[in-house]
Amino acid sequence: MIDPSVLVAEWKRLSSQISSNLVSAFGSKMPVVQRSKEISMAWNELKTHYLGWKTRQTDRKHHPRCFAYGPPGSGKTKFGVELISLLKSFAQQLVDNNKATDEDKEILEFLSNSIFIHITFANGNALLSHETENIETALIIRGIRNLFNLSHTPLDFFCKQYENKLKSWTLTDLQSIARQYFSRDTSAPTMIYIHLDEFNHLYDKDPKVFKNVVDLLSRPLCTPLPGVFYHVLFTGTAYTEMKMLGASESYPLKELPMQILDTEGNLSIT
Repeated sequence: MIDPSVLVAEWKRLSSQISSNLVSAFGSKMPVVQRSKEISMAWNELKTHYLGWKTRQTDRKHHPRCFAYGPPGSGKTKFGVELISLLKSFAQQLVDNNKATDEDKEILEFLSNSIFIHITFANGNALLSHETENIETALIIRGIRNLFNLSHTPLDFFCKQYENKLKSWTLTDLQSIARQYFSRDTSAPTMIYIHLDEFNHLYDKDPKVFKNVVDLLSRPLCTPLPGVFYHVLFTGTAYTEMKMLGASESYPLKELPMQILDTEGNLSIT
């Protein structure tokens, strides 16, 4: 197995060669609007999960998963990308209004020491035919590309360069690398938030792969790394398929319906 630090050094070198304009998220300067209900729902589910994590509960019922769904253009991706900042603003409002519990304040601290990993199977990240044989490696590759701002590199090229070197890795290794190299304070517990976007592309490719991915990304909710508070959000259009999967498992599945918003007056979060 190649020393991970060698790979990290390569990725950092590649990332340093990229213009900052190329790694900016599309629409990153646009506000998320009219989502106060969804933000509140996401906060409540995060708090339930946090209490389960804090008391070391391993039963799935203590660790709900959130699933944001809606038609194309409803803002699912934007919501997922901005979730940490949205939750921080929500928690800060609780503090400012003297409504925050001790747990609310603790979660706010986690949000301030959080790492975001965006994984998508759309926009140049479609599942390659051979990747169905080891879907965990496929997740890790997309996670690494996002962490190190290497999404501009063609996926097939990146796979040729690193897939064999990453085959022995697990999602635990991905989280360890994220915490070691991206945490603001490695001496304190770190929140790692993974956003699986456009997962409907997985279902269209292979329903079994879709189920496997959801399972892989859900497991750390109950069995996190030491010093890591793990959270995951699923976004996509495969509502019926996700609903059926949630009904077949004992993980709570919290639905966040995202409808296309009106265009008038959408200048701030309401």
